Amino acid sequence: MDNRLINPTQPCTWRGLLLALAVLLALGACGETPAPGAAGKIITQQQQVDTLMITVDLPARIPAATEQDVVVTLTDGHGTVDGATVWLTLVMPNMVMSSNEPDAHAEGSGRYRSKVLFTMVGSWNLDVHAVLGNQEYVAHFYTQSM
Repeated sequence: MDNRLINPTQPCTWRGLLLALAVLLALGACGETPAPGAAGKIITQQQQVDTLMITVDLPARIPAATEQDVVVTLTDGHGTVDGATVWLTLVMPNMVMSSNEPDAHAEGSGRYRSKVLFTMVGSWNLDVHAVLGNQEYVAHFYTQSM
């Protein structure tokens, strides 16, 4: 067996290994970094369902497997709508798995907050369900986790 490649007394071999290790570490540190100011940026999507306007505010960059706040706002022709039962349905259309359906809790002034968890990286359907009286309103939104 030729021991020249693993001989610890050969400085050239150790320098080569250290150089290779340094390159691998440097490449491993190269990842996608958020644009300045993007970390806290919120995007807003809206959809009219009958007479109810459903607005969703969520982070512009959603990291997978990290709990995030999603805020739903309900308005109609008279202003903000309180007293609704609101929940979300999160479905990853390209995967066969059960949906995630977190409840949203009323904050007042037509705002409802939910903690959501996008379990994987990819495209997600986010449906907002709002029940007022005997009427259910469902708005369909789309987002991406990273």
